[in-house]
Amino acid sequence: MKIDTVSRIAEFETLRNEWDAVVSTARYPHLCFTHDWLVVWWQAFDRQERRVAVYLGREGDKVVAAVPVQRRATAVAGIPVRSLELTANLHTFRLDFVVPGDRDPGPYVESLLDGVLAGREMPDVLFFKDLPSDSPTVAALERLAARRRLGIGRENERRSPYVCTDGPWEDYFRGLSKNLRSSLRRSRKRCQEAGVSFERVVDEPRGASLLEEGLALEAEGWKGRGGTAILASPEETSFYRGLLRRFEGSGRLAQYALRLGQRLIAWDLCVTEAGASHDLKTAYAEEQAQLAPGFALQMEMMKHAFRAPEVCIYDMLPPPAAYKLRWTPDALDQVSLRLYCRTPRGRLTHLLQGRLRPLLRRSTLLRRVKRRVLGPR
Repeated sequence: MKIDTVSRIAEFETLRNEWDAVVSTARYPHLCFTHDWLVVWWQAFDRQERRVAVYLGREGDKVVAAVPVQRRATAVAGIPVRSLELTANLHTFRLDFVVPGDRDPGPYVESLLDGVLAGREMPDVLFFKDLPSDSPTVAALERLAARRRLGIGRENERRSPYVCTDGPWEDYFRGLSKNLRSSLRRSRKRCQEAGVSFERVVDEPRGASLLEEGLALEAEGWKGRGGTAILASPEETSFYRGLLRRFEGSGRLAQYALRLGQRLIAWDLCVTEAGASHDLKTAYAEEQAQLAPGFALQMEMMKHAFRAPEVCIYDMLPPPAAYKLRWTPDALDQVSLRLYCRTPRGRLTHLLQGRLRPLLRRSTLLRRVKRRVLGPR
């Protein structure tokens, strides 16, 4: 398999058909793997086009495997390191190597990594964030680490709640807990009495203005006070505006809203891809808590997902917050793997992160010192 490298967005733009063709054969043809998503992510978070590259595996002229990666400086166990990672951040919720779903991924993963590691400088660590736990890539990376005598660690194991929508909404609703059903009915009644209206906006001129309203609503709440709202970051703002532009006209991006008069009191942004509706972003007016507008809007979105023939999964995305688990017990397990290369810093971070830190956590003496320095927690 021949490995090609694409390091410019303009070149990657020309590969749309080839890229989406290989993604469609992958075991997890997920939204974050698509050409549209990667272009928008790349434009927003690597504007100088210096950190991101896409590695393509070709058999003849056909692309059969791929992996998008980024190089960045970070710290692991307090040690500054050169890290090579999948193109992921807080707004990327699932990734994997793109390989044919009906073949052993091992040779493809190893060949792609050979191409990646043959780059301009050897990284100290390799970080693969939010891989599906049952993906064959996980076992392939573990075998590769053993063969190359690389340190390896599992990190950030987390769950991504989802709802199967292939049955009637009424049956699903009856299966919810009695408390949740009562809360939903109470919220719907209060919203109706207050004159709250619901709207779903898809590919309309109002989409751009509604997005700005939704982002402003998020910034009014606790995220705004904590400095973590999307509008606090030019890169994140560019990303969500870019998604709207990129998906415009495709029918895949939808915004949901509740209004009390002209006031937006709840907002949500969803994108549908490969039969799954992904709930990307939500916000609600905290001063209208007595109406529980977030609950009311969630119910309307769920009802639409159940009744939309193109949707078979409603993906609530990680983390598995308590309010999500009220809707479903089902979740996709995800794991992050960190491989430590045989560089001085790679070996040092593996020693500290993988060996010494677990020992220190079990040390009675260290716990006593920690309590004396930090006080009881």
